[in-house]
Amino acid sequence: MTASAPAAEGITIAPTAIVCRDAILEGNVTIGDNCIIHPLAIIRAKSGPILIGANNIVEERAIIENRNTDGKPMVIGDGNTFEVQSQCRALCIGRNNVMGVRSELEDGCVVLDDCTLGVGCRVVAGQTLDVRSVVFGSDSVHRIAADGVLANTTQLELLRVLLPSYHYLQKSSTGAK
Repeated sequence: MTASAPAAEGITIAPTAIVCRDAILEGNVTIGDNCIIHPLAIIRAKSGPILIGANNIVEERAIIENRNTDGKPMVIGDGNTFEVQSQCRALCIGRNNVMGVRSELEDGCVVLDDCTLGVGCRVVAGQTLDVRSVVFGSDSVHRIAADGVLANTTQLELLRVLLPSYHYLQKSSTGAK
């Protein structure tokens, strides 16, 4: 099932990215090299562009939405994983972070590098997560981990093989690097 549909206007998809046709992409969205965007993922640039770096995974029903009132871009670094039904309305995401199932980053949050947001945890509006922060439990307790997050390389490799076999894809943008 490798049939592809062209990307919508305002959407830039790197040639090495895999974006399922059933993903919802709206507004000025740039998806970097080797990213995997699952079906039913929602990436919505409402109030400014969304710039997604390389090697990111956005799973089913995850929502990434730029609602910055000043029109600034939402910048997402490399190697992040947005798990099923996670919600991200952060201002900036660093690299190698994991947003757990049903977790939520509210408007204006900043997430530095190697952070883990546990299942169902929430980071309130305007808060910053320092390097190697771990948010866990029903009260969204914060701690600093001794080690960083493992890279999502193995998961990316597996998804690059499986997703095109079972889903229709969106084409990369012409002229994208």
